[in-house]
Amino acid sequence: MLGFGLARASEAAEGAGAPTSLGGTHEGAVLGTPAYMSPEQARGKPRDKRADIWAFGCLLYEMLTDRIAFAGETVSDTLAAVLHAESDRSMLS
Repeated sequence: MLGFGLARASEAAEGAGAPTSLGGTHEGAVLGTPAYMSPEQARGKPRDKRADIWAFGCLLYEMLTDRIAFAGETVSDTLAAVLHAESDRSMLS
């Protein structure tokens, strides 16, 4: 199962016939759903549990506002928004 863009293949999952990514995750690879990627993921840098917290925050934002926090017409536009766009703080005011 892929959760918030972090995928780790386990031997048990592979043995059970569960879908996994070829080659698994590794530094420098960009894997995940662009709108929920942390800036570190979008840059292909090492990620940790904070990337899941970021993705959860994006999901909560989407649920509360009915808008995607970082959206673009293409995958590269979305990744650019994650890396360079200012967050919309108007809902907090």
